[in-house]
Amino acid sequence: MENLPAIGQRIKVRIVEPEQPWYASRVEDYDDEKITISAPFDKGAVVPFRLGALIQVGYEQPDAFYSFTSKVLARRVLRTNDLRLYDLSLPTAVARFQRREMFRLPMIFPVEFSVLAVPEHRDRFDPAEVHQGLALDVSGGGIKLAANLSLPLGAFLELSLQHEIFGDQKVKGKVVNLHELQSEDRADYKYHYGLKFVDLEPRVQDKIVSAIFAEQRRRRQRELGDT
Repeated sequence: MENLPAIGQRIKVRIVEPEQPWYASRVEDYDDEKITISAPFDKGAVVPFRLGALIQVGYEQPDAFYSFTSKVLARRVLRTNDLRLYDLSLPTAVARFQRREMFRLPMIFPVEFSVLAVPEHRDRFDPAEVHQGLALDVSGGGIKLAANLSLPLGAFLELSLQHEIFGDQKVKGKVVNLHELQSEDRADYKYHYGLKFVDLEPRVQDKIVSAIFAEQRRRRQRELGDT
């Protein structure tokens, strides 16, 4: 398969469900059935991936950012150097993303949204009803949304990005991952959703990306001014 990371290449990995943070790792080896990566560490401890868990792997190539999903097959330790390893299944497909689609800027601002369509739940939601949520980060390819409304994977939403840099821009998105917060982790919202923009016109995507990078530059300039 083309565009797989090379042995020794640095990658990032995370658990798919429930969605977890990205952790740094590295490709250690390949064979015909698996890819072996170094176990990621967080605060000095190995990040535990259970057997059978779905893991998303992300990495950069010269032309774009690539990602695939694998299953954890085994956990091992090399006796020679005590290196912790995970064996992952070889992917069946590799997704390619433009770099501007992958850059996410943490931003917190209100979002109004309505549910346009939900596979197998057509009568459950009223498309005319407006719900309140909170954006947590934004990229040219999607948004992370906090909300109290319970939504299934595959739900299609129309969102109004209520921030001055976007000019109350309306976009459509599809729920591609979700995470229900535990009671001790909840603030004002019960669910975190990852949404991928759909039917996004190039001019609108350019507007969103330009606004994101302008906001990033503004933040950097402010940080430099504070030092």
